[in-house]
Amino acid sequence: RGSPPAGEQRLRDLLDRLPETIFEADLGGRLTYANKSGLETFGYSPEELVGQQLAVVMPEDLRARHLDGLRQHLEEGAHIRRTVRFPGQKKDGTLIQLEISYGEYVGEAGSEFIGVIRDISAVVEADRRLAENEARFRDFFENAPIGFHRLGGDGVYLGINNAELAMLGYE
Repeated sequence: RGSPPAGEQRLRDLLDRLPETIFEADLGGRLTYANKSGLETFGYSPEELVGQQLAVVMPEDLRARHLDGLRQHLEEGAHIRRTVRFPGQKKDGTLIQLEISYGEYVGEAGSEFIGVIRDISAVVEADRRLAENEARFRDFFENAPIGFHRLGGDGVYLGINNAELAMLGYE
């Protein structure tokens, strides 16, 4: 492809400084560009990643589904903008959780897909821990042998456990 024009090179230099993966892919799903963060996130060199299917950053069992979705999109001809979460896979096989926002761009060179990929593994893990802690608290609250209740700022009961209901005669 040769060296990009000066303005395009400046844009790519700026994109390389972002923490998220920025990519562009042709309508066949082949990556035509990935910024430096994208290469680092997934452990690939530019030569290894550019030219590959975007599906290369997905676990093997999801790749066919991705390609089917891409084909369906092209058949429908709908211009889409979407954000989805799915498992990703680094070059070394490590699984990570991803969020991808993408859309179709129509420019002088035709149509292509552009997008941003974020590694949300830490967010997913924090959500899992929060749900686990909430379940533990709920179990403790509901099954404690002594009465517990929660009141809102307006004095309205937000929750009463079974032991307190029994103490008050509401079995």
